[in-house]
Amino acid sequence: MSVHEVKLTPSEIDAIVSRVAELLQSRRAARPVRPQPRMVTAAEVARWCGVERSWVYAHAEELGARKIGTGERPRLRFDLAEVSERIAALDSSQAGSARGSTAIDVDSRKRSLPRRRRGIVVRQSKTAGRRTNAPGPAPKV
Repeated sequence: MSVHEVKLTPSEIDAIVSRVAELLQSRRAARPVRPQPRMVTAAEVARWCGVERSWVYAHAEELGARKIGTGERPRLRFDLAEVSERIAALDSSQAGSARGSTAIDVDSRKRSLPRRRRGIVVRQSKTAGRRTNAPGPAPKV
């Protein structure tokens, strides 16, 4: 078996490199490149949509949530592009309905504070306008 050495001139090397670059570029153009979705948390979706996080959890399936992990309470992640598309689809399907209504029902109880915090707010409101951290009346001398 004999080994043959091939000698290329710089112009031949440049021609090969140019041809390889052309082939690679044509392959990239032939198949569309889809960017990977950036998966975000329910808190980020809530901030982006201007709603409470609990509302996002209540409508997770409608917004296209993906479960990450297993167990009783897996983490939810959302693709903002998909959330946007789903909300736009809901808006377009309601073009003839009353202005301001949405297909995703908003339950006022879901937007409310958690039960524990509601109790704190109610107790504080019963202090007749006095701040709860304000000093009490001066001691009698």
